[in-house]
Amino acid sequence: VDLVTGQLGAEGAQGCAARIARVILAGNLLSHNTQNRDTINKAKYLTKKTQAASVEAVKMLDEILLQLCTSVPVDVMPGEFDPTNYMLPQQPLHRCMLPLSSAYSTLQLVTNPYQADVDGVRFLGTSGQNISDIFKYSSMDDYLEILECTLRVGHISPTAPDTLGCYPFYKSDPFILSECPHVYFCGNAPRFQSKRVLLVAVPAFSATQTACLVNLRDLGCQPISCAGFGADDGDMELGP
Repeated sequence: VDLVTGQLGAEGAQGCAARIARVILAGNLLSHNTQNRDTINKAKYLTKKTQAASVEAVKMLDEILLQLCTSVPVDVMPGEFDPTNYMLPQQPLHRCMLPLSSAYSTLQLVTNPYQADVDGVRFLGTSGQNISDIFKYSSMDDYLEILECTLRVGHISPTAPDTLGCYPFYKSDPFILSECPHVYFCGNAPRFQSKRVLLVAVPAFSATQTACLVNLRDLGCQPISCAGFGADDGDMELGP
């Protein structure tokens, strides 16, 4: 958060932060540890006065988004572990869960998949379920290769609804690509990767402490590594 708002790093890093046009959070804003699925099998009297871990997590998320929204437009996509519908396309998180940050017009709660036009650059991406599902059930072991494959066949989620839940559309398929985006990304990948047409595998921040910075002028992309995230002596590095 401090990196994006310009409160971290040297003068050069702060100048870079000042030119950030938009932040896209590609799903899984909550950890799978907040699911508390074991409570389903417990008797009601055992869980009567307990609070779901996701409640406190959403409050913390609201506070983080509040800090971001005061500095830059933020688009929030839902993911596999977030409190919204399970099947694709996932609907936006409800504003009532984010009372602090929702007061700002710079916050946009969007769908998954999500497409946007940022200064004339077309973005299209998902929170990663479509890519991770192909990874599970195919011989391909590289997220960027899978991302490129879905772009070549012109379909965002070719395994739905067979192995990936999706709404039963019968008149038209919203996952068919009608035009090629400038930037095509998936969230929650194991590591950072990019390729042109700019394909971006956005790594899971909780596991890699890495975000991605896209230059809207030349579609250059670089990782931003917060190597000491959560540590007392936090460090921040920009990719080459």
